[in-house]
Amino acid sequence: MTIDDPSLYSKIDTDTLFYIFYYRQNTYQQYMAAKSLKSQSWRFHKQYQTWFQRHEEPKTITEEYEQGTYRFFDYESTWYDISFLLLVQIILERKGRFTDKTSQCLG
Repeated sequence: MTIDDPSLYSKIDTDTLFYIFYYRQNTYQQYMAAKSLKSQSWRFHKQYQTWFQRHEEPKTITEEYEQGTYRFFDYESTWYDISFLLLVQIILERKGRFTDKTSQCLG
């Protein structure tokens, strides 16, 4: 099994997937890490360049934002924490693409 084997990414722990996403930018490995994180219900916020995951069902959901409690991953200071956010604009892809950042890996 090699780093380019798609089946590998379902077996990699979350911390390693975050490492691959942030430190293997613009590669197939970054794309596969993002795909695996998405399958674990993590969502990438383009503006904040941060991964978020719902901690519980949002209190409010509109087309423009969600309000609730989220886990997040901050690669510059900590791994992931539980954070109570009053308002977080989660811009989710709607057509199967991750973000501009990860779609660049498709070349």
